[in-house]
Amino acid sequence: MKQVQVYINRWLLAVLMTGVFFTSQAQVIDYAHADSITYQNYLDHNWKALIANGKLALKNNIDYYYLRMRMGEAYYAQEKYALAISQLKKALAFNHQEKLASALLYEAYLQMGTKGQAYRLGMSFNKNLQQSLGVKARPVELIDVYGGYTFSNNGQKNGQTDILGPQDDFGQQTLIGNQVYLHAGLMLHVVPSYSLYLSGSYLKIEKTSRFQYNVNKHVKGIPVFGQDGWILNRYYLQRRTYNESFSGYISQFEFYVNNRIFMNNGWALHFYGNLLSIRAPIVDNYHVLIGKTDTLAWQPSTGAVQTTTWIEDGMVFNQTDTSFVNWVAGIDLEKDFSMVNIHLFGTISQLGNSNQGQLGLSLFYYPLGSTSFYGKTEFIGFFESGDTYNSQNRVIFNQLLGVKVFKNTWLEGEYLTGDLHNANMKQGLVVYNLPEKINFIVGMNLHVFVKNHLEISLIYNYADKENRYKTSQANDQNETYNTLNYQTQSIIGGLKWTF
Repeated sequence: MKQVQVYINRWLLAVLMTGVFFTSQAQVIDYAHADSITYQNYLDHNWKALIANGKLALKNNIDYYYLRMRMGEAYYAQEKYALAISQLKKALAFNHQEKLASALLYEAYLQMGTKGQAYRLGMSFNKNLQQSLGVKARPVELIDVYGGYTFSNNGQKNGQTDILGPQDDFGQQTLIGNQVYLHAGLMLHVVPSYSLYLSGSYLKIEKTSRFQYNVNKHVKGIPVFGQDGWILNRYYLQRRTYNESFSGYISQFEFYVNNRIFMNNGWALHFYGNLLSIRAPIVDNYHVLIGKTDTLAWQPSTGAVQTTTWIEDGMVFNQTDTSFVNWVAGIDLEKDFSMVNIHLFGTISQLGNSNQGQLGLSLFYYPLGSTSFYGKTEFIGFFESGDTYNSQNRVIFNQLLGVKVFKNTWLEGEYLTGDLHNANMKQGLVVYNLPEKINFIVGMNLHVFVKNHLEISLIYNYADKENRYKTSQANDQNETYNTLNYQTQSIIGGLKWTF
């Protein structure tokens, strides 16, 4: 027991000494010391010490313009632009007319890639400051063009599948194949607090409609000899399977518009819409009854013939083109906290033969306070009426991580899951309205910035999808649905020029 008591006493003493040690570490400084030491750190370009001493001053309730300004410049020198923006905003709260803080905040916005905010801030400067920073009215902010190709193994993997079961009489399958994608966009600055993005996109998609069906055919057997020299044909019913295939292309034109209104304190509001004009081949099938006539018996010596008539099942197909319009409309409320950008958004849409709704939350963040590492996490609640894939309500999840790999070069990895059929992403710019279920998409994005104006992008996506087909029986109106798995790979290249 004495030995146990000794251990307890030693433990209590260690806890007491640790508390005394940490209490002694809590430094108390006054304004004069904080101002003097941070100023010296600033002159020495000792940015780490400046930030540490600045934080210590703030803990002691010492806060003023030059402290925030010095910390902002220290973070900027370390390329932690998100943290610099936060400090510079607080510096301007003390003196909103200070040119140096405004100029550095403008440059920090540019380094973070938030050029809309930089433009709005720069247009509020006086003429002399605008000239020194090269700020001028730019009605056109950017122009972008993208193009690419999607490779699908759907036809190779599922195009020869026997889709009829033992009891089925009719089966229908739609195969979505390779795709061509083209896009061009233009962003305008109507006024400093309002930007307008307009774009047009074109998709050309291979589509194959397959049909497999059974019908009963009267088949002629081996003739036999009857009375008085007659030769008789014998007929019997045989169940035969037929295949029909029709190939064509879906053409889809998209007209997209996004209005962004900049407000005070980092708030912004987006109104956007996407109008999709679609032209697609459709194949109608009709069950018909066909009258057949053939020889029942004949007399070789006299040439006399007897015939027989019967009704036989048949199928007729008719391929035509159809045109229709789909649409997406949405609103997005954005709040910029420098290190975290939050989006709350909702969309409504009419895609296919059903209506959809989405509510989502997106977080774009810079954990290190710089663009060397960043991420986006997004959750979307999806609701649909009349969904053919029997998953009307679902949650879509999107995760993106980006890292700076070389000077002016960033690499991103992205994962998207939750059944994307009839969903839309990226503020309605990307719409998944094809008749297929998308289980997940994983991709890599490479972005190279050439000087200050040109961005070159290379995007690769791998998607896991499901092809659906239906079967039915002749005397049953119910349809049975089955799925087949396949994959696609997309390669897209793009150029973006910022003025």
